[in-house]
Amino acid sequence: MLPLTNVFNVKLLLVTLLLGASLHSGTYDDSYTVFNQTDVNKTMNTSKFMDGNFEEIVRFDAITPIATDELSEESKKRLFEVSQKVKLYLEDGKRIELTVIGHSSEVAEGGGDSSYQYAMDVFNALADRNVSKEIMSLESRQAQDMGYSDATTTGKELSNRVMVSIYVHQENDKDSDKDGVYDQYDRCPNTPLGVTVDKHGCPIDSDKDGVADYIDKCPDTPLGYRVDSDGCPIDSDGDGVSNYIDLCPDTSKKLRVDPNGCPYTQALSFGFKFDSSEILSSSYPLVEKFAQFMKENKAYNIEIIGHTDSIGTEVYNMNLSQERANAVQDALINEGVEPIRVKATGRGELEPIESNLLRKGREANRRIEVKLSY
Repeated sequence: MLPLTNVFNVKLLLVTLLLGASLHSGTYDDSYTVFNQTDVNKTMNTSKFMDGNFEEIVRFDAITPIATDELSEESKKRLFEVSQKVKLYLEDGKRIELTVIGHSSEVAEGGGDSSYQYAMDVFNALADRNVSKEIMSLESRQAQDMGYSDATTTGKELSNRVMVSIYVHQENDKDSDKDGVYDQYDRCPNTPLGVTVDKHGCPIDSDKDGVADYIDKCPDTPLGYRVDSDGCPIDSDGDGVSNYIDLCPDTSKKLRVDPNGCPYTQALSFGFKFDSSEILSSSYPLVEKFAQFMKENKAYNIEIIGHTDSIGTEVYNMNLSQERANAVQDALINEGVEPIRVKATGRGELEPIESNLLRKGREANRRIEVKLSY
């Protein structure tokens, strides 16, 4: 069997719990004596407690009455919690209201309302902590909600308390950025005016590259490719051909490239003596210029390809084109290009670029081409 004192304590605990449940129900659902927050000393009326649609309701633990000019540490802590929460909600643009509800265990002597005074003290303390009086409602609940047993002095004192709650209003049908999606559903609440958005209020990104269409300069980027801040595929070598289609991703910026990002094969106007593989002296500046390019761009190898017109036999033309390619190869090597980087090939009359029936066509077909590779 429990000692008598323990039995009493258990009974007191049960009574307290039951009364606490009743307090919660009564405190937040019944009618109250409500004081006008702008002139609490003059106006009072009875009103149904805080009606409306709320996004959130925050209840704070009871604040004990301020019996002297000096607040208790616990009261200071609770008032600080309330003021900080109010500040955060207001910074977030929320529309809020506070209720400050005073409770007392019994009617004060002389007919005064002690619960009103308790609430008024907390009301003013919150105002001193920069909580606007315009968003606070002061309410009185004298001797109506006993949170603890009134059989003891301690129980009565514990029933003297102030309850503070913050009500966060639900902002229905508000569309701050005017994109047609209400704020409560808008995942991109600051979309520029006039931009087309999806059902979540976010700008359309048709090619799914992470850059919205309204700022995407390359709106048809294939799925999965890295893009820059303009929504365009990365072009690492800066040749104007995006990485995802660039077959030669390290091309020097000095080179013209084809649609695949590879250097064009270029025809060089080397002059040769008639029916000979000897380079004319007038063509040597071109040899020197091209040799300098090769020495500055060590990543490239070069194929020298000789071509002729169709005058003469195929065998003769093939040999002549090879000899002329060899002559250019030797000239580049003499200018300091490593031999291993230069290859000479003769194609004779096999690859004409113009008609051999015309004089100008035959002149065009007698050429040296260079092809760069890696």
